[in-house]
Amino acid sequence: MHLTRLRIHRLRNLDTELGGLGAINVFYGANGSGKTSVLEAIHLLGLGRSFRSPSARSVITYEHEGLSVFAEQQCDGQTNKLGVSRDKQGGWQMRRNGEPVKALAEMARELPVLLVNSDTFALLEGAPRVRRQFLDWGVFHVEQAFYPAWKTAIRCLKHRNKLLRHDKIARDELAAWDAPLAAAAETIRACRERYWQSLQATLDDVREALGVLPGLSVRHTTGWEADRPFAEVLAANLERDRAQRQTTQGPHRADLVFRVGALSAAETLSRGQKKAAILALRLAQAQDLVARGVCTPLLLLDDLPAELDEQALGRVLAWVSESGLQAFITAVSPQVLAEGLGNNNNTRWFHVEHGGIRAVEAPHSTENARHDR
Repeated sequence: MHLTRLRIHRLRNLDTELGGLGAINVFYGANGSGKTSVLEAIHLLGLGRSFRSPSARSVITYEHEGLSVFAEQQCDGQTNKLGVSRDKQGGWQMRRNGEPVKALAEMARELPVLLVNSDTFALLEGAPRVRRQFLDWGVFHVEQAFYPAWKTAIRCLKHRNKLLRHDKIARDELAAWDAPLAAAAETIRACRERYWQSLQATLDDVREALGVLPGLSVRHTTGWEADRPFAEVLAANLERDRAQRQTTQGPHRADLVFRVGALSAAETLSRGQKKAAILALRLAQAQDLVARGVCTPLLLLDDLPAELDEQALGRVLAWVSESGLQAFITAVSPQVLAEGLGNNNNTRWFHVEHGGIRAVEAPHSTENARHDR
């Protein structure tokens, strides 16, 4: 599954159309030129939202009322046409081959995107919610029972927590939400555990290929005692939940724990080591989905060379080149990427300047430049 054409209309400083996209597409230019906005447009197309701003208003070109992104996608020998539009009031429309897409989840399945940017350091450094989102992205694509159970759990938790904030609670009122919450939680736990067990084997291979610190370990915690049914946990924790006015255990407390030996990885690893670990996690997710025959995600790698030394960057680029996945990569300078990509004929290069994007010839790496002299 590859995008072959991309049209971006009134998104930040971009109003452009790109054709002839390759397996690897490099966008380079000065900071603020608009190269990250290309990735933002693809992310918007796949997920209906920006990864840089929660507000559509700030993404739309100044003094305009809306934006649109359109793409042509080659999938199993067929061409699909995908489109999304957003307006300043927050409204959105999505279409596939001219037909409206009614739910964002439908487009997320149609165009799965995996993003690595500066914000993804939160996978190691941030709150558990970020790591659950990472885990659940993969579970969503491989476990059909997960999404309905997740929606049920969110609804039940909302109502249960609202009741817990009241001074007087009738037990039967809580019971009305406890039963469906317990059933949904068990489904979520099972789906997450199956996915994580499968992903771990792939992750080990990708970590080795990228040279990620061998001593780094990752453990999945479910959010409550693993050997107890969640219905029992809810009953046992009732007084504690009342005192804290919230549901203190459950699938909303699940996490991934990163360690180097007995130490927290967030406090031990360097920035470069953290980025390599995060790339391994994301790329393992992509490889796992392809191996299962579920889908072929797009890789959005923003400012890829940042924090990576030459050797680490070379390993990542070699993996991406050999993966068969389509990648969209941004960088300030093209030379460092040219060295890593070598003479890859499936790479397309684009120079971005003041919102203008033009296709260019492959730049000389510094190594080639020395030979030319």
